[in-house]
Amino acid sequence: MRFCIYGGGAVGLGLASFLIKAGAEIDIIARQQTVDALKKDGLIRTGIFGDFSALPRQFDCFSGLNEIQNQNYDFILVCTKSFDSQTAAGDIFDHKHLLGRDGKIVLFQNGWGNAEKFLRYFEPSQVYSARVITGFARPAPNRVDITVHAEAIHIGSLFGSDVTPLLQLCDLITKGGIDCRITDSIEKDLWAKLLYNCLLNPLGAI
Repeated sequence: MRFCIYGGGAVGLGLASFLIKAGAEIDIIARQQTVDALKKDGLIRTGIFGDFSALPRQFDCFSGLNEIQNQNYDFILVCTKSFDSQTAAGDIFDHKHLLGRDGKIVLFQNGWGNAEKFLRYFEPSQVYSARVITGFARPAPNRVDITVHAEAIHIGSLFGSDVTPLLQLCDLITKGGIDCRITDSIEKDLWAKLLYNCLLNPLGAI
């Protein structure tokens, strides 16, 4: 299977590290500074799930989808901040030829309202949401540190779509070292994460 990680921040690089470890083919879309560091020194993960490093030849990375030619992704995993959802949705739609015939988009983002932005461009059966309750930090452009982990990654559909296509994705993430499960009630998980953030983030700010 081939994956595109759209957003090479802490979460994106963390997910990429697990998928690369599981043997998946990965392309990462990131800012130029991150791309340069990844191509030079590879991807490095440290923290509570153990150390892992991937050489530059084990994945590819680009600063934009327009740099990719003749590729068909099984999944595009969107790992941008929520305020970039509209831009990400439009950009992926402009390059929708990169999604395979049955390609899916999975949103690894906090908050509510992200999926609705993607529905302006894609069918509900193409858009899935993930709940991640793991702490990813990025001390360097090509390095991610996992500092805390509360529960498995959950992936599902907010629109009642078939979750069977997610099985291989979840299996690969789990094989890579972090538990990932399908759920039929992802909306409950997203609300729980939102409430969790509402309580935790102010404490962190203080």
